[in-house]
Amino acid sequence: MVVTQNDTVLCDTRFEVTEPQSWPNGKGCSVNLSGNAPITISGKLSGDAVSGVFEATFVPVDVGPWTVVLRDQSMEFGARLDAYEEALLALDPDLADGGLKIRHRDIPTEQTLSRAVDSAGSALPPELAAFAARDVGVGDYVFTGPAYQKRWNRPEIWPSMTQQERIDGVPENALPPEGSDLRTWYDRVRVAFLYFGDGHAPMVWDPQAPAGDPSFFVLDEEDRHISPLLYPDGQPVSAQDALLAPLDWSDDSFIMREADAGWISQVIEDSGHDPEDPNVFVFDSTNDRGRLFLSFDQESCVPFFRKVKPHIWYVNQTWWPR
Repeated sequence: MVVTQNDTVLCDTRFEVTEPQSWPNGKGCSVNLSGNAPITISGKLSGDAVSGVFEATFVPVDVGPWTVVLRDQSMEFGARLDAYEEALLALDPDLADGGLKIRHRDIPTEQTLSRAVDSAGSALPPELAAFAARDVGVGDYVFTGPAYQKRWNRPEIWPSMTQQERIDGVPENALPPEGSDLRTWYDRVRVAFLYFGDGHAPMVWDPQAPAGDPSFFVLDEEDRHISPLLYPDGQPVSAQDALLAPLDWSDDSFIMREADAGWISQVIEDSGHDPEDPNVFVFDSTNDRGRLFLSFDQESCVPFFRKVKPHIWYVNQTWWPR
């Protein structure tokens, strides 16, 4: 596969294509996109289901000017969240109608954090503490800390998985049995983030995770499978990257892009392109862990000239549950 931009070869490599179930795929190549100049991807795919030659041109659109504040280490984490919301609302005021909110709530922050620390039995990461005093949501996805609980006139707690299940109306006999390892874990972890759509997909934080071990997990509530959040190299994901993922505008696999796609469309339009054009994709130059993914459709099966059509998308998410 060859990737070029501005007549410069960004990548020229050969690698094995894997099925989506085996993501993240560490194989591929590194590319350094230069602005919004088109890139051309060409090569040959050999597979059992899809095979043939391909060549396509795609247009990258950088949203880094709006997202750079999220990883600005010179700012306190909560201030970054507030600045991010301010920047997006300036671009698309309609986001305030429910697509995105990062709101301070009238809660006694120090007292609330003290209770959260006492309840968890561990100091909160600064990033998690910033969410304690904010009611944060992206579409149907919400952070479930004390500020969110206050919105529903509940005690300003940081719910454990057991407490969250009870809040959701799960009967006691449907919870993990008392005394089981899973119940102990349910009682210990704190639900940081929850999706209220077709089923729940909670992200939880384990305050007692040993140093060097994963402390953030995604729980599949159907089969109760627990997946640690890890970087592609197998290292535990940081609190920053775990908690920023639900605000990730680009991630089609975990957070629905539609929730706050309005401002993305505005950026694409301002760059002179059609947001509906499948050959236009957004990327974030401020995140050095972002990934470009390719998928292929069989386009032509003419003997001796099989052709495939590539599709490209960018994932800003820095971790993968597995």
